[in-house]
Amino acid sequence: MKIFCLLSVAVLLLMLLAPDFTGAQNLDEKCRHLRGSCHYLRCWKGKRQIGRCTGLKVCCR
Repeated sequence: MKIFCLLSVAVLLLMLLAPDFTGAQNLDEKCRHLRGSCHYLRCWKGKRQIGRCTGLKVCCR
């Protein structure tokens, strides 16, 4: 039972510490939440293309 509780707490912590958004669709939702719009563009240094929010910095990962 202790192991189950520890695993449950570990999973909960991982979910809480996860990033706010991980992809273009979630970025678009985040932009709308911040009253902006998402424009897709190529990120620097060959990183994955995600986009940027109007009035906000480029979002690359």
